[in-house]
Amino acid sequence: MLSLKNEERATKITTVTIAVVVIILFSVRVVIRNQDWRTEKTLWKKTAETDPNSHRAWFKLGNIFREEYRFESAIYNYNKSIEVTKKPKLKAKALNSLGAIFMRQKRFKDALREFKLALELHPKYFATLNNLAAVYLEMSDLENAKIYVDKALEKLPDSLTANTNRAVLLFKKGEKDAAKEMLDGLLEKFPGNYSLLNVLAKTAYEDREYEVAKKYYEDIVLFYPDVPEAHFNLGDLYFKQEFFDLAINEFMQTVRLDPGYYEAHLNLANIYGQKGDIENAILLMKNASAIRPKASEPSLGMALIYLQNNEYRKAKEAFEETIMINPNQPGATEINAKIDQLKEHLEN
Repeated sequence: MLSLKNEERATKITTVTIAVVVIILFSVRVVIRNQDWRTEKTLWKKTAETDPNSHRAWFKLGNIFREEYRFESAIYNYNKSIEVTKKPKLKAKALNSLGAIFMRQKRFKDALREFKLALELHPKYFATLNNLAAVYLEMSDLENAKIYVDKALEKLPDSLTANTNRAVLLFKKGEKDAAKEMLDGLLEKFPGNYSLLNVLAKTAYEDREYEVAKKYYEDIVLFYPDVPEAHFNLGDLYFKQEFFDLAINEFMQTVRLDPGYYEAHLNLANIYGQKGDIENAILLMKNASAIRPKASEPSLGMALIYLQNNEYRKAKEAFEETIMINPNQPGATEINAKIDQLKEHLEN
């Protein structure tokens, strides 16, 4: 387990090496983990080519790409599977899978849309009932979260995920002791479960038990070293506690496993911006923008970095791009005022 006391042992990577590594990780395709996956993917690709109306082929390809963390390809194939089938339950299953990807990408409004569509087609589909509970919890809509927690538990009372959602609901309602007791009981029944450990870590952090949260996240990385999200969550904790070198190490592991992990690129950019490494900060912001072109955070981040570096023209251009993407960008008026103040300062 990596200790904060041993921060100096974290990997020290030069500026040039970081830039090269990130570019390589971002540009290459994720390597398929074994020959079986490669064979299965080839099989379903050929099936889709010979029978373009095969829902199963497109859906299976979506699952394979999801497992490879190639989410845009997974989204494309799930949409194709929805397009070619007229069966409501098959459409619902694919819509639910789309929503799950958006949940993973923290695109909660998009996830909610897909889950609602899925439920319209298949009102008793447990996976969607459970996912609706989870997305409403993420959005802090506790009233709707309770509705779907109850519906999911009514269908499968012993479900780990449904009971985990119930515990999270209790925690968010302020019933922390009851929530912790419930989570501890679930952990006894399902020791080492990835999702459950993540919930325990997250609730500990939200309850300001930072050392407890850190231990959970570090244990998760030990148990699940090939899961990008595990490294990201640990890196995010280090980042929030301003242990930047440790955070860089975990975010780099995240990007190594999943080159398209938007939040990892964004957080790396923010760290390098805070460290004064403008070149790498801008490079990483551009990577994040390429991954998610409709997101305003990267261009806003570039505007702030250029502002920090007293580069008025570039700051203004990045800010204008931000407004084009999101006209209602929070804090836009204040940021624009600071950029204009920089212009006045430079002209004087």
